[in-house]
Amino acid sequence: MAYTKTTWVNGSAPPINASNLQNIEDAVDNLDDILSGSASLMGSLSFAGAYKLVGLAEGSASGESVRYEQVLLKNTAFDSDINLGGNDLVNIGILSMAGSGTIKGGLSTNSDINLGGNDLVNIGTLSMAGSGIALGNISMSGKLTSLSAGSANGDSVRYEQLIQQIAGGAHGDLYFRGSSTDERLAIGGSSGMVLTSHGASKDPIWQAVAGGGGGINTYMGTIARGFSAGTQAITGVGFTPTLVLFMTDRGGSGWDDGTTHMAVMEDNGGAWRRMNTHSMKWWTSYPGTSFQGLISSMDADGFTITWSVTGSPGGSWEVYYLAIE
Repeated sequence: MAYTKTTWVNGSAPPINASNLQNIEDAVDNLDDILSGSASLMGSLSFAGAYKLVGLAEGSASGESVRYEQVLLKNTAFDSDINLGGNDLVNIGILSMAGSGTIKGGLSTNSDINLGGNDLVNIGTLSMAGSGIALGNISMSGKLTSLSAGSANGDSVRYEQLIQQIAGGAHGDLYFRGSSTDERLAIGGSSGMVLTSHGASKDPIWQAVAGGGGGINTYMGTIARGFSAGTQAITGVGFTPTLVLFMTDRGGSGWDDGTTHMAVMEDNGGAWRRMNTHSMKWWTSYPGTSFQGLISSMDADGFTITWSVTGSPGGSWEVYYLAIE
């Protein structure tokens, strides 16, 4: 039923006559139809200040309440709180919240929701159980509250800062899952490196490999040593070698990976010999007097040699080496 509008002229009451009494009766009937649900209040409905829709919570005991499903709200602006009482509000059109009100309960809509330019704070749990929910465009000029990972306080962080944290600290960096949280893998180093896994529960690394990218890292150097026992740290290589090749000025050569030590050499009598106990050896008097060495550890910037003597050899030598990463 459509209602008949009653007009008061210039704010003054009309004269009491049969026609005006009928208008008043029609207005009362129209209001009764709206409240009983047989008619709908259409158009734009605006609430300002302390005005509220009363009794919208399901199961309200108030006798003056209006059932929300009996009223079709289109293009409605609210400056007060809206309590949906845990039920769905369907086909609400455009909902504009310019004030500080909160939305409570379930909300199902295929229309736009405009939250204004204010912060979105304390909305509780947003549950999307429907199959046709369209959020349209969401603009967040405010803040997301307490989203910093592992934060023990209520400090807010802007969403663009959160995206920057997830994306990494520098151009080219990667994130991977660590033992308990995400960790950043800096690109670093030279170009041409490849990402290499190290098995389960171990961090990946950037590494040069043969045949791709930067190829194999190598370093060449010399070692001067008198024939005496002891250890000698070889530094300045620039990486941890995986293999070292040796050539001595006494007619011998060898190779060593820190575990396996092999060599071939000429003894003082001119005979060639081989062994798998040392990577460098020289007999000053075969077979009783000799000087020998092997790699006892591969280090971050080179390697360490352990030298030993048999008998009392005298003299010194120079060794040339090629370290390979």
